[in-house]
Amino acid sequence: MTDPMDLKHYIRVYSKAFSDEICDKLIDLYEKTKDIPHDETLDFDDDHKKFNRINLNRKEPFVADISKIFVEYFDKYYYDTGLKYLPVSSEYEPVRIKKYPVGGYFKEHIDIWDRDSESRMLAGFVYLNESGGTKFFGELIPAEKGSLVIFPPHWLYPHEGVTGTEPKYFLGTYQLYPTPKEKEITGREKYEKDEKST
Repeated sequence: MTDPMDLKHYIRVYSKAFSDEICDKLIDLYEKTKDIPHDETLDFDDDHKKFNRINLNRKEPFVADISKIFVEYFDKYYYDTGLKYLPVSSEYEPVRIKKYPVGGYFKEHIDIWDRDSESRMLAGFVYLNESGGTKFFGELIPAEKGSLVIFPPHWLYPHEGVTGTEPKYFLGTYQLYPTPKEKEITGREKYEKDEKST
């Protein structure tokens, strides 16, 4: 068991979280839709990153099944790490598939860098095949088909995406901080209200 004071304690790898069948189906889905031009397709090729990405349609039944697996393992992550102060959330970014070509890369980066990304609470990604992996703190997590990696996406966790001798397929999403409920009083507002009533 790792020390909770060690940053690596909060990087968790869950082997075979996704079956080979699901992984193969997702790769097939990517290859069938990657050339259809729409707003959900992005191609990156610069000094910092080289890969292609598509967002999956949330209305597809298959995506709902995938989302349930992510939810199951995000819940498990809370218990495994002991992060009792993480809020409960049912909000997620769209599920995305990335394909890194041979020689593709995503140089060291963090996943929260501005106000558009600051709502990300946890990152979760799945290797759909065995090529390359991800480096955290200079150590490689090798791509194991179906394994799910969960970690905090902020500035304490820079990481690097690397490929192997064949294209790398990758599925990912982010669990988001919950949107404050309208009229709900929390935090400082609740404290101030309690103080005034005493």
